[in-house]
Amino acid sequence: RRSSEAFRPRLEEAAAGIVDKALESGTLDVIEDFATPIPVAMIAELMGLPARDHQQVLDWSHAIVKVFDQNVSDADGEAAESATRDFVAYLEEVVDMRRKNRGEDLISSMIDVEDAGDTLTDEEIVGTSILTLNAGHEATVHAIGNGVLALAWDDTQYRRLHQGEARVETAVDELLRYDSPLQMFERWVLVDTEVAGVRLAKGSKVGLLFGSANHDPGVFDDPEGLDLARQPNPHVSFGAGLHYCVGAPLARVELEAAFGSFASRIAGIELREASGRIHSLVFRGLENLRV
Repeated sequence: RRSSEAFRPRLEEAAAGIVDKALESGTLDVIEDFATPIPVAMIAELMGLPARDHQQVLDWSHAIVKVFDQNVSDADGEAAESATRDFVAYLEEVVDMRRKNRGEDLISSMIDVEDAGDTLTDEEIVGTSILTLNAGHEATVHAIGNGVLALAWDDTQYRRLHQGEARVETAVDELLRYDSPLQMFERWVLVDTEVAGVRLAKGSKVGLLFGSANHDPGVFDDPEGLDLARQPNPHVSFGAGLHYCVGAPLARVELEAAFGSFASRIAGIELREASGRIHSLVFRGLENLRV
């Protein structure tokens, strides 16, 4: 959380710079020029990875998450395996360098962490780093894209944000609930149990439908409606419990910087083009979005 908050000024500056350029031209390619560059640069910097490696990290990430797509091919699976091996080898070198020479980055912090005499292994540090980079980038890109699309659709709600009637913090929570970037994730059943009258056997796998839970009429008033000032808002877009998203603080800062830059500079958003929902069983987002 502390590391994430330290990035807020740079995130706000980066988002404002992109929005200012868009105001000059009058249009913005939201996915390519706004949603993509902000999270990958910040997460890679948080991990202490040099700028020259950011594109390679992004390519590995795209190849790995491809296995969540519908109708994934054998070639996609092999490419994901290859990307994982290369990513692991790369990060093993980074961890080795950090053990010899600490920095102010998250990898160095994971090396230094100790709990009751127990420390993280290199494998745990590498695995956590890949998870942070992959999940943090992909989900944040889709959260920004889905959010801008929702704001373009609902001019009344966007005006509330622009005029300060709704706070950016509550707007971020509502946009995550309304069109969740992470729709489904799987969990293993560790003991025989029963949920809502359904018996679940130890060793079986269940899918948690976050997108569905976020539209539960038993929890949310008018769940299909967008309310940027909605409170309380107990959405599960970041998961819950032991599996609560480790990158949630960084994601919030990124999204607040992104939507805050829109709200403070832009009076209205007009949709030009929204095409190509990604073919994923886990992520929900757009391939193209121009406003």
